[in-house]
Amino acid sequence: MQRRRLAAGIALAAAPAGIAAAAPIRQRVVYHVGDEGGPDHAHWRTALGNMRNHLDVVGDGLELVCLLNSTGIRLLLDAAGNPELGADVTALRRRGARFLVCGNSLRGQKVAREALLAVPEGDVVPAGVVELTRLQQEGFAYIRP
Repeated sequence: MQRRRLAAGIALAAAPAGIAAAAPIRQRVVYHVGDEGGPDHAHWRTALGNMRNHLDVVGDGLELVCLLNSTGIRLLLDAAGNPELGADVTALRRRGARFLVCGNSLRGQKVAREALLAVPEGDVVPAGVVELTRLQQEGFAYIRP
């Protein structure tokens, strides 16, 4: 990977004036949140901060998905009633991040999709682990903050 970047940089430096740089390398990543937030939502804040930092560095070249399952679905439940947490999630969504929610976890914990912070019906997946597998097979890097 380092050689490829170096070669691209050398090729760009040698290119005639007026030739634009190639589009940034596209990254596809799935952040997996499957735990409680902990005291003061520290775990969730770390995960959301990592996603924000990832977007800051890669920008438009990043396709970011956050998959919530198990007690991690409570991030969006708590965000619906916590303005600060809700603002963090909303800011990430505005930048293109998607938050997918495990349907099995919703049913198992008796949580209605409507109780979560603005989750469209299409963002509820049947089974979180199946969706994680599918995303990885499609080339998404797996991150569990």
